[in-house]
Amino acid sequence: EANTPPKSPGLLSVLSLPIIALATNEPELMPAPADKKEGGRTLVTLFSVLFALGLFIALPQAVAFGVSSLFKWNLDVRSPGFQALTGAAKMVIIVGYMLAIRRIPEIYRVFQYHGAEHKSIHAYESAQGLSVDNARSKTTLHPRCGTTFIVMVALVSIFVFSALGPFLPRFGFSTGVDNILFFFLKLPFLPLIAAVTFELQRVLARFATKGPLSLLLWPGFLVQKITTIEPEDSQLEVALGALAVTLAYEQGHARESSAERRYPNYAELLSRAAPAS
Repeated sequence: EANTPPKSPGLLSVLSLPIIALATNEPELMPAPADKKEGGRTLVTLFSVLFALGLFIALPQAVAFGVSSLFKWNLDVRSPGFQALTGAAKMVIIVGYMLAIRRIPEIYRVFQYHGAEHKSIHAYESAQGLSVDNARSKTTLHPRCGTTFIVMVALVSIFVFSALGPFLPRFGFSTGVDNILFFFLKLPFLPLIAAVTFELQRVLARFATKGPLSLLLWPGFLVQKITTIEPEDSQLEVALGALAVTLAYEQGHARESSAERRYPNYAELLSRAAPAS
């Protein structure tokens, strides 16, 4: 029987790549510089950013406007009530979007590797050996995950725009036009919201993993249950090997001996992950 050629990724998979990268990695404030030779990839990233702005910024505001009009609430676009409604719509869209792309086989496998990454990091942070047995018992949830960052951005935006709303100009146009103008007024504040969320997540990850404050991390953990899936042992081996290579790169050869003493199978993992010469 002839081998079936692999399927090309669909449009949704391609447009999802930057969003998946953010959801499955620790968020960074400064993105890596783009390779000038990769013009096609840059174009895909640009379309993906526009796709994300439409899906996670414009659509929730449009839903909030529609719900407000449907129930005759007539909420002002700058009011805290409208922002709370927008935030609720944004959360529903984020969760629905993650559930939808999780059904794509390629993305499902990415989410398995995402779970393997978190288990490996937990094994490292608990100062245990980088072995499959040690990593397997760890949770797939992590407070510094990009998924938690996305969820926290949605929640922080409610408070930021509720506070800024009364100070934004009123143009005196129709309600629909005001909504469109308010969308463009919000865009310059997105970096501010990302920066505030970035620092807040770092503080919570450091000081609020236990006790009552840990409740602040649970909205992100609940969505992480969608973006992380229990991995196979072979996927754990890949994640552990990648971590071993990263440790070697960051610590340098002078410190490899201490890493080997701390992690008995360090050299084995490093040899598995290193490319063949």
